[in-house]
Amino acid sequence: MKSNKPLRLLAALALLSVACWAQATISCTAPTSTGIITGYTPAAPVPDSNQATFSTTCTRGAAGDPTQVLLRSQNNGVNPVGVQNRARLGATANYLNYETYKDSACTIPWNSTSSGNEITLTLPNDLLAHTITGSFWVCITQAGQIKPAGTYTDTVSFRIRNLTDTPPSLSPTGTFPVTIMNPATCAAPTVATVAFGTYVAFRGTALVSPPANVVANCTLNLPYTLTLDSNSGVVVGLNYSLALSAIGTQTGSGANQTFTITGTMPAGQAGTCTTGSCPGTDASHVLTITY
Repeated sequence: MKSNKPLRLLAALALLSVACWAQATISCTAPTSTGIITGYTPAAPVPDSNQATFSTTCTRGAAGDPTQVLLRSQNNGVNPVGVQNRARLGATANYLNYETYKDSACTIPWNSTSSGNEITLTLPNDLLAHTITGSFWVCITQAGQIKPAGTYTDTVSFRIRNLTDTPPSLSPTGTFPVTIMNPATCAAPTVATVAFGTYVAFRGTALVSPPANVVANCTLNLPYTLTLDSNSGVVVGLNYSLALSAIGTQTGSGANQTFTITGTMPAGQAGTCTTGSCPGTDASHVLTITY
């Protein structure tokens, strides 16, 4: 019986040694990233892919520790709706949707709900501190988001987890910023031809053209004006005037807005036609959009 006691003590020490070995952990610094600054145009092709880099420093605590860890997105930013990441315009209720991805094609999500799509980091097989870097992508995948001009921002949290993506975290939580600039823009307006048709010399009434459409497209809530360089002209000796329906300041809707130009030729004009009929065109007018 006495000879068994030392054996039990040695077995207990062995178990204690194994338990201590298993508790060794990897420790990492809070991941950092400068994030993304990008621009957005509603009519631009999607996805709009923007690469960001990250960095963390990790140390394996023991030779038996894994050589891989996970970079985990902890949330969908500070302005989410459900799992949708959104950047916000100041303190307003205007948002631009975006997402984070593991790839430049914006096909493999990297967010707080995409378990299994975390970014895997590989550590050297030693017990030294190593700085690990990598990339992720911030993508705008929705075209035609009609929003006011301005700078939209968000902040996303991320940290390092173990390979099973279970607590505890291996690092403090870090954050990265997302900045999306939606510029104030107006597309060049399209203008249809003001077509008078046929004017018979010395006619008794004025000839009024059908309205010619003017189509403008400006950023939501953006003030702008449309002006003609001249409201009158002469074609084959016939005086005419032009009237633009867009009077004063207009407000952009982010979609096409249609106005009209109507032409009027006063009655009683002879014109300068020396044959039975003669067509004429005046292409000298310029329509300017100011915003």
